[in-house]
Amino acid sequence: MKKKYYLYSVLFAVYLAILVYFLFFAEGFRENMTGAYRYNFVPFREISRYIQYRKTIGYNRVFINLVGNVIAFMPLGFFVPHLSK
Repeated sequence: MKKKYYLYSVLFAVYLAILVYFLFFAEGFRENMTGAYRYNFVPFREISRYIQYRKTIGYNRVFINLVGNVIAFMPLGFFVPHLSK
């Protein structure tokens, strides 16, 4: 049981490191390539902007954004219950 907890802890740390990298440091994935960092800390603001401008940017891009957000945070729902025991 202790080995499982250690494995989950290590995998969770790796997941968090990758998540932080993509959220804050992966410049190739940014929409705003002006050189200035612009972070959005208001929940659902970017998602609502995507939905609002769906006809302009295309439904495919909105779908990829929404699915990407769900997939990016799915491991959090897996690791937290296993590590909180």
